[in-house]
Amino acid sequence: MRRPSWQASLAHSPANDPAGSVHPGTPESRTSSAAPDQVGMVVMHLAGPQDDPRWARDYGPWTGLGILVLWTALTLVGGLLVLRRRDA
Repeated sequence: MRRPSWQASLAHSPANDPAGSVHPGTPESRTSSAAPDQVGMVVMHLAGPQDDPRWARDYGPWTGLGILVLWTALTLVGGLLVLRRRDA
């Protein structure tokens, strides 16, 4: 069965790469390894070889969970500050 071209392009898009376009050892990996999407992938990585370079980070799943909690707290505080400033 053939898929329409837009479905084929979505199936092979960079968004479907579990590690994204940032690979270990590059300068981008050092600065973006604590981004929420990267941390979430490390936390949710349950299957597959642990030594796979796509999952190589300086932190493990529990530290990643702590980083996600920190991101959430910072986002909520930022939202609170914006609301207080605009609704004052």
